Amino acid sequence: MDMTAITRSGILLGLLCALMGSVPGHATELIYVPTNPTFGGNPNNAAGLMAAAVAQNKHKAPPSETKTAAERFAASVQSAVLTRLTSKAVGQLFDEDGNPITGVQVQAGEFAVKFETEGEDLVLYVTNAGNPGASSRIVIGGAADLSGGE
Repeated sequence: MDMTAITRSGILLGLLCALMGSVPGHATELIYVPTNPTFGGNPNNAAGLMAAAVAQNKHKAPPSETKTAAERFAASVQSAVLTRLTSKAVGQLFDEDGNPITGVQVQAGEFAVKFETEGEDLVLYVTNAGNPGASSRIVIGGAADLSGGE
């Protein structure tokens, strides 16, 4: 290649660069357009998005347990008996006026329930005889006057 061809190509390249550099650039701000209709997108996208979500869903509902009429009846009877036992046990913890009786302990299977007063607080103790370390202490602040202030 001769020197004239190299010089010409260099001049053309320089001219091209000069022209490109002098052309003003035009830009606009980016505008977010949501796709999901829940977030303001086009409502016509809903069906397609739902179809894609269903296709990706790998979770299946567990099979429902079908109980016989006898099993449902037994569960209903058990629930009714437990409700009556609970009402009777709670009834022993309160006097006729509905105030808690302190010092009375009600035993229900392995569990014992007892009310005590500590200062101005009413304290309910629930203990598990089958597991000596398992007990609960529920403090009802300022409720000692419900028990007669004993």
